Amino acid sequence: MALEGHSRGQTPGPGRSNLPPPFHLVTLREVGDAFVHARTQAAEFGAGTLVFVGRFDVAEFAVMLEPDEPAASAWRALYAGTAALADALATLAPAKKRIAIEWPDAIRLDGRLVGGGRLGWPEGTDETEPSPWLVFCAMIRTGSMAGDGSTLRPRTTALEDEGFEDAGCD
Repeated sequence: MALEGHSRGQTPGPGRSNLPPPFHLVTLREVGDAFVHARTQAAEFGAGTLVFVGRFDVAEFAVMLEPDEPAASAWRALYAGTAALADALATLAPAKKRIAIEWPDAIRLDGRLVGGGRLGWPEGTDETEPSPWLVFCAMIRTGSMAGDGSTLRPRTTALEDEGFEDAGCD
């Protein structure tokens, strides 16, 4: 299914933050895939574009980067993005909530998987040259599909099940 028909307005709606320049927000409807859309449009959108997909149970976003170092070392953006996401969760977490990054890309709350990140770049990129773009994408489970406070899989969790206030993805 083509994503072009699923873009909503690029102006933040109620409850959404305004991003400072040079950042640019692109929102997709629930059926969108932030990673695929960002990779497809990376050359056009450029660095600082944030692609966001809001669902009732998952927050998903991708941010476009333009590294100035060889592609072989630019993969560190995956760790930097995942660490930034863990830091953001720590500011919202209940007291004494243990947040951990499981190398290379998973985020765990008290040992249970809540989300993670991934990194994409153009195919055929020469590892000795800077990549024209990178896309860091992350997903965090905000709500449980079970509806009774338990998760469908005991080794996973969601922000609302872990006591995060206002865990919605707006």
